Amino acid sequence: MKVSSSLHFARRGASGTALLPALLIVGMVTLVVVLFFNMSTVQLRSSSSHAAVHDLNTLQDMAVNAAIGQMRQGTTETNALWISQPGAIRTYGKSTGTASRIYKLYSAQEMVVSAAGLTDGSALNLESDVPPPGTLCRASMPISMSRRRMSLAT
Repeated sequence: MKVSSSLHFARRGASGTALLPALLIVGMVTLVVVLFFNMSTVQLRSSSSHAAVHDLNTLQDMAVNAAIGQMRQGTTETNALWISQPGAIRTYGKSTGTASRIYKLYSAQEMVVSAAGLTDGSALNLESDVPPPGTLCRASMPISMSRRRMSLAT
């Protein structure tokens, strides 16, 4: 019987040595998983900021292309003379000289207005389209990014 009891103690010592490598492997796998999720978070933030910059560039291009389209439409109108002013292009009948249309080069509810229906001087001067101060910004203003939000630098 003494032989079996000594074997029993030998098994206990051998089974405890496998615990340490198993814990090391589990710890290393946990470390790899945590690092993977950390790297995924960084990649998500990076791609989100890149997408925001791309969207901003697309919006800038859309605004410029809308203004170019309005300019082309106003300057290529048949049987008309055109005059440019800051923010608009006015067309006049070639033979009559009366005001025909006003093509606005900024965002408005109506981008092309028939000048024949405008009789009031302030409407002809587009004074009703002037937005309140602080609602417009220059395209050349720098943009600051902080805490994943883009804002115009003041």
